[in-house]
Parts: sequence; structure tokens; C-alpha cells
Amino acid sequence: MGGRQPLGVNDKPPAATNFILFDLYNSFSSVLNPKGNSTFQNLLKPCCVGTGSAQILSVDSKTGEKKYSVCSNPERAFFWDMVHPTQEGWRALSKKKKKRDGGLYSPN
Repeated sequence: MGGRQPLGVNDKPPAATNFILFDLYNSFSSVLNPKGNSTFQNLLKPCCVGTGSAQILSVDSKTGEKKYSVCSNPERAFFWDMVHPTQEGWRALSKKKKKRDGGLYSPN
């Protein structure tokens, strides 16, 4: 980290510290509630889901059997699981963020 130490929760930052705050709420809202056509199918349905009563994403250590299934078109899914966006989901969020904030960074 270039000789710098990370701050602890109760540490006071140096006087010349800059913070950039990202408002992800508005980015998520604009992607999940599109005003036009969305490139995503079934926005709230996860692409990867557990296949058993527990709905846990795992592999059986003895048999190697997958205890999950993956959707046929992950690039059209916004969520990978119940919490995490897919690569395309993050790409859509970053494009919204870039457009709204004047291009702080550019996603590939």
C-alpha cells in the first residue's frame, strides 16, 4: 500500500484525506426499474440456484455431484445468486454510474 497503513474503524484520518462516496442505491434503482427495454431477463431471478431443500450452492465432496444449477444465459441475468450481481449486472451498474457522475472510471 505504498507505505500507508489502512485506517481502523476508530482511527482519525489524516487532514489531507479525500473520500469518494458512491451512491449505489440510485444505480441499482435505475437498472432494476428500467424506463425502457432492459437487456436482462427476469431481473430478480438469480442465475445460479441451489438444487435441494436447503438451496445451498455446493458440490458433494464424496460424489462430486453439483448441488446447484446455472441458467442457460448468464449474460442476460442481473443477479448471480440471491445477493450478488453477475458480470453483466455490475457492467450495467458501472455504466449508469459513469453516465451519471461524468465518467470517474470506465469499465471494460
